[in-house]
Amino acid sequence: RMRNVKRTKHMTALLLAGAMLLTLTACVQSNAANTETKQPTQLLAVETSSNSLPFTDVPDGADYTDAVAWCREQGLMNGTSATEFSPDSTLTRAMVVTVLYRAEGEPEISGTLSFTDTESGQWYSNAILWANAQGIVQGYGNGLFGTNDPITKEQLDIIIRRYQGETPVWTGDHALN
Repeated sequence: RMRNVKRTKHMTALLLAGAMLLTLTACVQSNAANTETKQPTQLLAVETSSNSLPFTDVPDGADYTDAVAWCREQGLMNGTSATEFSPDSTLTRAMVVTVLYRAEGEPEISGTLSFTDTESGQWYSNAILWANAQGIVQGYGNGLFGTNDPITKEQLDIIIRRYQGETPVWTGDHALN
């Protein structure tokens, strides 16, 4: 039974990491294209036709459309509004732990947030409290979590590995400083 739980977490983590990386890739590709044309990054606004997604900024046939649809169907990502997914936006630390929390079925939690840059009652609050209690995230130290900070590759790797039950160390862990 324990082996199946570990295997399920491993597969979930791989799928989530893939979906998150697809989102990051779409953002990087869009930013690269906009840099070449020297235009600011803009969200793609398209009419939805055969696209079953409610997001006007996720065009049919984009490299990431299926990943967005899967994440929405699984209840992992809801978008940034009822009509926008914001594929060109930055993936934040709060977003990542929220996806993992939702993948776990949003388990009951208790306690209060100990980070001074987080607020109770927000879309990320329970996820950060859960991830911290599980040892998945520790924050930066000095009471900071970095709620809206862009997730780095190293942070994403550490968070996913900790979610899988590994004990990697992140060079930014406040416990090391």
